[in-house]
Amino acid sequence: MPGVTPSPGRQPTAAGKKRKPRQLVSYEGSERWSGQATRNHFHFGLPLGTRSHCGRIPRLEVNPPSAPPPSGRSSGGARSPVTTRSSASLVRLSDSLEDVTETLLTGKSPEQQKFLIADFIAGLRSRGHAIPSVTSTPYLNTIPVDQEPAYPGDIALERQIKSYVRWNAMAMVVRANSGDLGVGGHISTYASLATLYEVGYNHFFRGGADGRTPDFIYFQGHASPGNYARSYIEHRLSDQHLLNFRQELQSHPGLSSYPHPYLMPDYWKFPTVSMGLGPINSIYQARFSRYLQHRGLVPSENEPRVWAFIGDGESDEPETLGQIAMAGREGLDNLVWVVNCNLQRLDGPVRGNGKIIQELEGLFLGAGWNVIKVIWGGNWDELLARDQTGLLAKRICTNAGDPLQDIAHGFTHAADFIAIISSAQGRMRFHLQVAAGNHFLVLTGLYPGFLQGRSERRGSPDLAFYESFARQAFRGAADNPEAPTS
Repeated sequence: MPGVTPSPGRQPTAAGKKRKPRQLVSYEGSERWSGQATRNHFHFGLPLGTRSHCGRIPRLEVNPPSAPPPSGRSSGGARSPVTTRSSASLVRLSDSLEDVTETLLTGKSPEQQKFLIADFIAGLRSRGHAIPSVTSTPYLNTIPVDQEPAYPGDIALERQIKSYVRWNAMAMVVRANSGDLGVGGHISTYASLATLYEVGYNHFFRGGADGRTPDFIYFQGHASPGNYARSYIEHRLSDQHLLNFRQELQSHPGLSSYPHPYLMPDYWKFPTVSMGLGPINSIYQARFSRYLQHRGLVPSENEPRVWAFIGDGESDEPETLGQIAMAGREGLDNLVWVVNCNLQRLDGPVRGNGKIIQELEGLFLGAGWNVIKVIWGGNWDELLARDQTGLLAKRICTNAGDPLQDIAHGFTHAADFIAIISSAQGRMRFHLQVAAGNHFLVLTGLYPGFLQGRSERRGSPDLAFYESFARQAFRGAADNPEAPTS
């Protein structure tokens, strides 16, 4: 059963036992710190075999060795009692077990229930029973609040630094797109990743100042403005660098659009913007590092950790997930993937109305990885703690959204929306109108200069057109008789 491996220190393992790689599926929507775990948490989680505060539940022995075989049969050659029972008997037995389980779980918090069931399943598996593997856990943080130690740093100071960095990243991109340049750039990727980066910088990433091999970090490519903005705060980059974002070939200093070791060899180490290239390279980097350790070329205490920051949309690329099974098979516990699930991609939303975190969790658990989910921020702690019946957890785990809202996904141009909205009816039309309004409201808010400049250069629709289109779409959605009332 996949477990959560402690960190940051390396843990001893039994001879011949494979270590499992770590993965973090995280959602950056709060101030819950996330580099390897959650806010106020300084390790990856509970070691395998650790029992919760609930204690171990009693073991239910079915036909223990001391009991006589059922129906007076001898044990030799006798069939299992289960295989000789009728379907009705099995149903009654299942109902009885369900009643017993419900009695045991009544009054327990969702976290306690989770630990009790996991412990029970682990006990059954250890006795050789064929228990199906679970590849998805509730849509809650993996590490409960009562397992979170105090935050190791000055969270107020770190938050202030993060705000400075995020502001400079935004200002750099907006400034580069002022006037007629229109060089583009990405803001939202780093905005959703800022806390993850800062926790890593301040508490986990290891440099080479202490004589040890520094960690290998594959930064998420479209978040490069955040890397540049932090280097500016550290006085590693000048004003001129930031003013020439995406103009690295000018005679004066500039910055490449994405991590590019060829254009900026003294700054970037790995290229990561050919989508999927960074993730698969990080797996082979970790494998090669482990090879050097096994050959005695690198001491185990000096082995670098390999980090890869990945977008949830990037997981669609075949290179991203193509070798995760190899990482699990090789036991690469020197590898950490941090998946930034911000539900954004270049050509539309991620995974429609599904829960991408749950989908990725199933893939990685099935491949033998350890998975830690960070979903809910500290503001949710009190509300979730009051959920003694588990009803709230059940509601947020249920994907009860309207499937028709998936229809609008994939449309990114005004012509596409106009064509499909004109022929749509009812609730389908409502969802298309909402999607169109949201899409073009964001576009006009973030890139007004780019839209106007493109209109002047190419004769394409101007800013006023897109603003008017967004207003009409929202107005049409509000007047739609099929609009939800609650």
